[in-house]
This record gives sequence, structure tokens and C-alpha cells, in this order.
Amino acid sequence: MNKNSFVFLILLQLLLSTLHLAQSREVKDSLRINLRNFYKISQLNIIPFSEKVFLGSKRLNRNDYLVNYSSGEFKLNANLNYSLLDTLIIIYKSIKVNLKDVYKHRNLEIRLDEKTLDTLRFAKPRNTTLNAESIFGKNLQKSGELVRGFTIGTNRDFTLNSGLRLQMTGKLSDDIELVAALSDENTPIQPEGNTETLEELDKVFIELRHKNAIGTFGDYEFNVRESEFAQVTRKLQGLQGEVLFQNTKGKIAIAGSRGKFNSNLLQGADGNQGPYRLTGTNNERTIFVIAGSEKVF
Repeated sequence: MNKNSFVFLILLQLLLSTLHLAQSREVKDSLRINLRNFYKISQLNIIPFSEKVFLGSKRLNRNDYLVNYSSGEFKLNANLNYSLLDTLIIIYKSIKVNLKDVYKHRNLEIRLDEKTLDTLRFAKPRNTTLNAESIFGKNLQKSGELVRGFTIGTNRDFTLNSGLRLQMTGKLSDDIELVAALSDENTPIQPEGNTETLEELDKVFIELRHKNAIGTFGDYEFNVRESEFAQVTRKLQGLQGEVLFQNTKGKIAIAGSRGKFNSNLLQGADGNQGPYRLTGTNNERTIFVIAGSEKVF
């Protein structure tokens, strides 16, 4: 595991621990011992390291079982003594979210063909419709647009332009609010109004808000304005976490910039208002300026 992955797991664990202060609930699952040695919890998620595992009345330690927190699966150690008559009890904490473990549009049914004496498998449509409302609930507002067009000129080839914009906002639960904006575009117009040709513009912004924590994913603007000497503004791609608890506030960001920062000192000439050409870090002339990233002094 590299350093970035380790920091990401620590940040994710910190966000989940903060969210579960008001959202977590304790769940108790009783499972019979089986020959497959495979046990899955009943809830959609489990808060890491919150489990208490009992084999009958005996509590097991961490070396007696294996757990996969992402899938909620448990497996007993092969050296552990147990029988098929025993009961495995798992007590853990889970975050309440309005999501299901499985979403499917059809059910797989198996029937016996009396003529060929063979089993037939076929998909049978479900009566319920699968849409965004059935997945995320009625409290989520959705809007978007799909754009198709073309560009043609005397000195250029025929070009197809397309764009997809999707916005989502609402509450996933009583205390967790979602704000998301997805954009997949191929357009010569940048959002700030400049007309420089940009081959591809893909932006993703997802923000989960809670009264004690805020998690931001995708393309975002990192702003720090704590004092006159600690002011940072960057357009980044990655992950940002912010913890708010009583009078304590903390922020961490794991991200990278979409471009390279560079500064040009231009000597103006009398009677010439421009334009003045910008150059790259190695004095290259063929560059693209990310819209909204420039500062002019």
C-alpha cells in the first residue's frame, strides 16, 4: 500500500467515524454455522472495527476470523474448533442509508423441461420499475441536458460536438445531503466564456454534507483563508475532507492540479495595449490556459 492509499483510507475512516456519531445504529445478526464457512451481514455496510463476534457464548478475537468490510463478509479461521450446531453472533454498527444491496430489473428463474429433462434458465421481468427514484428516493432532485451539434467551415473539417450535463441535489438520509454535478463535453467554448479550443472537458463534482463532516470528490476549488499570511486558492482534482465538531475544525485534501502553475512578467510597450503572448515554463508558445485559473496583477 502506497502513501496516498494509506492517507485516503485514514481520511475515509475519519469521515465515516464522524458521520456515524448521529447516523450509526447497532445491529445484531445471528447466523448458523455452515459448511461453506461464509457469513454475510444483513445490513448494507459496516463501520470498520466496530464488530463483536461471538461463537455461542464465547467472544472471538481478531485472529479467529477474517472480515471484508467492503462486502460485509465474515469467515472463521480454519484452526478454530466449532460444529454445525453452533451459532455465530455478529454485533456491529452500521450507517443508515436509503439504499439496497442489489438492484435488478429481471429475476433469474430455473425450471425443469419435462421433454428434455434439462434445466432451463431465463430472465423474468420484475413488476417494479427501476429508476433513479427507486434507487435514491423521492427527496433527490435531478436535472440535466444532452446536447448534440456539428461544426463546419471553409478552412476546417466537419466536427461533431456533444455535451452531457447532469445535476443532482437532495437528501440521501435525514442528516446526509448530496450535491453532484457531472459534465462530459466536447465543445470549443469553456464555461467562463473564452473561445480557445479545448478538445475535452470532463468535470465531476460530488459533495456529501453532514453537520459534522463534509466530503468533496472530483473537480473542486481548494480555498484557505485563515489569516493574512495563510491564503491558498487552487483548482484541484481529487478528494477533500472537512471535519466540523463543536469548536474543532479540520480540513485535508488529497488531489492534484489539472495543469502546471506558471507566471509571466510582461514588459508593456508605449502605445501597445496588446495582445501579449503567454509562454510555458520552458518558454514554449503552444499552451492552453485553464479557464478561470489566471490572475493578473
